[in-house]
Amino acid sequence: MSRFSILNHARSGKAPMLRQVQETRHRRCRLGLALLLLGVLSACLAACGDDSKESTSMDGGVGQNDGSTATPTFTNLRLSTLQLVDPHLVLILDATNTVNNSVADSIEARDLNVIIRISNMGGTSSVEVHSGANCQAGTPLNCSPGSEAPRTANVEERGQGQTCFEPVAGSTTDAYTDPNSPVGPCFRFQQTPFVLTVGGIPLTLDEGTIAASYSGSSSMPTGLTSGVIAGFVSQATAQQVMFPSPLGGGNITLSSVLPQGDADTLNGTEGWWVYFNFTAEPVNWSAN
Repeated sequence: MSRFSILNHARSGKAPMLRQVQETRHRRCRLGLALLLLGVLSACLAACGDDSKESTSMDGGVGQNDGSTATPTFTNLRLSTLQLVDPHLVLILDATNTVNNSVADSIEARDLNVIIRISNMGGTSSVEVHSGANCQAGTPLNCSPGSEAPRTANVEERGQGQTCFEPVAGSTTDAYTDPNSPVGPCFRFQQTPFVLTVGGIPLTLDEGTIAASYSGSSSMPTGLTSGVIAGFVSQATAQQVMFPSPLGGGNITLSSVLPQGDADTLNGTEGWWVYFNFTAEPVNWSAN
């Protein structure tokens, strides 16, 4: 065998191993960033409900369920799309599309099931959010509560042409997709502060908000459009949240993948406003 053939043989043997190492690193990166993104989403959802408020749940399918004046009726909707739009996640290159694609795959595979249950009782609406629901195949999907307690809150509703949410002035980047600004008929609700443990680390966010426009009427919605989930994570918190580095050698922090040029302030505290866009579609619901 010639020296050239030996060299090519050696290179051809190393190439598959190198590709395997690179693919493993990329998987670790996607997994770490996707888990982080889902953790931040869960924290934002946790912000939008009051665990101390008693919630009345009932079985029911799509649309309004029958009930007395003492029992709320629910419309059951599942997040069907979810995208982080601002800020972006940068690890050497912009990884935001990769992370959003991973989240889309998780929604498609029913590994990520966020259910928003909208109730109406005597003209007063409230929302019950299940961020870890179980969903099975069906048309529509058949969903039920997971192990995590739901968050509940009264909502503010606005009529035709009125706006339910706008991003904080100066907190977004022109080069990125804009956060949605849902208009009426629409709803919004908000709570701050809140703490959620992600990977064993407490993640504290402020000003958690969910808002969306109704498809159909507010009394009988058939879906949610132009949805937005927003929250503020401080720089101190982002420095404590860690996930596996795709380059090996341990973990890296959330603050290291959030561009400093996108940093914001809230009441004098440095950090980042985080914005997700979403839509939601009807599902069947069983309270087990």
